[in-house]
This record gives sequence, structure tokens and C-alpha cells, in this order.
Amino acid sequence: MNKALHQSIGGFDKENFKFICYDMDLCLRLKEAGYRNVWSPNAEIYNDVSLATSNFLKNNDRQKCLDKEIQFFKQGWKKLLLHDPAYNPNLTLDSEDFGLAWPPRVHPISFRGVSPIQGEKNSSKGLF
Repeated sequence: MNKALHQSIGGFDKENFKFICYDMDLCLRLKEAGYRNVWSPNAEIYNDVSLATSNFLKNNDRQKCLDKEIQFFKQGWKKLLLHDPAYNPNLTLDSEDFGLAWPPRVHPISFRGVSPIQGEKNSSKGLF
């Protein structure tokens, strides 16, 4: 990204994200402004939070600050995070173990008002 684009979007939000989430926030603001985020398997990003925070905060304060920033990020981008196009909707949002969501986060597909799960005797009849 060039400097002009970085500045036009407001740069990193240093007020709300002093240590973490500033990069993700910037990318999501770019997406919101109509730009695309492109993923590359060759990109390497190094962000050592312990180095960034070690000179500013004691260990107890550090975790509180990081938790606060994470909560601010989640709250600010809640709508997008709930419908993340890169995250399988069959997986849970309640934990970080990528377990199945229960109850399911997706609704069954229905054809002509009939759900194949609830179905008719022959639920494939007339679908195509």
C-alpha cells in the first residue's frame, strides 16, 4: 500500500490500538472504503507484542490493555466478524477450537418452501 492510500484511510488507529489489532483494523477500514485485501501464502508478518509493550506496561497491566484492545476490535467489527466470508459458518464462534457450531449458525436450504431436512417423502422430487 502506498503512503497516500495509508494516509487517506486515516493510517493506523493509534488511539484505540496501541499494541495489537491496528493492522487488522486498517485492513478492514480499507475493505470498507472499497479496496480489496489480498491474501498471499508468501507474506510474513512479525509482531512481537511482548516487545511492543515491555517498555510501557507491567505484566498485569499489559494483559488488561491487550484484552481491552481485543474487545474494542471485536465490538467495532462485530457485524463483519459474525459473517466473515473466510470463516466456515458451520464452525463455532464461541471458542477458538474450530468446533462445530451448535445450534448451527446456518439455516437449512429450502426449495419451494420445503426444507430437505424436514423434507417430503422424496425430498429430491422436483428440486431441479
